[in-house]
Amino acid sequence: MDKYDNYIFDFDGTIATIDVDWISLKKKINTLCIQNEFRIEQKLNLKIDQLKAVDSNVFQIIKSFEQNSADVDFQEIKPIISFLKKLDVFYVVSNNLRSTVSIVLKKIGLFENCKKIVGIEDIKNSKPSCSAFEVLLPFLNKGKSIYIGDRETDLEFAKNSNIDFKYVRDFYDFG
Repeated sequence: MDKYDNYIFDFDGTIATIDVDWISLKKKINTLCIQNEFRIEQKLNLKIDQLKAVDSNVFQIIKSFEQNSADVDFQEIKPIISFLKKLDVFYVVSNNLRSTVSIVLKKIGLFENCKKIVGIEDIKNSKPSCSAFEVLLPFLNKGKSIYIGDRETDLEFAKNSNIDFKYVRDFYDFG
């Protein structure tokens, strides 16, 4: 893999997979959308983006699903963890809560090397919007950046941010 000045990672499905009851969370978010007369046919992150503007309780709801009693149940993505341990500095842009990402990074001993976490609560528009990249820009080193993720939304985020992209599955070859 090419050498980059900035390694930016997605979180859930890339660094770790968190154990969340996504079906129940989506139902709860849909209920809030209906109460606020928002469309429920759109993607979860877009619904959350709309709700952020009108209901500050949405983050507490997300937290109740992502963090079980101030803890997070997760499984590490081993090839990415190995790669992260070789980096002096990295960054995280996630549609999860910043506190959820922080808890997991602390548990796996990588928090100190993470220069900046941009969570869904830090931006108006979540990925694939480039809003998170704009928040991250002042913290990045000058030079070439790459975003590593596991979904099409992550690829779209990288394209919208005009940076390189690599799927997490490609790291199984680079170990």
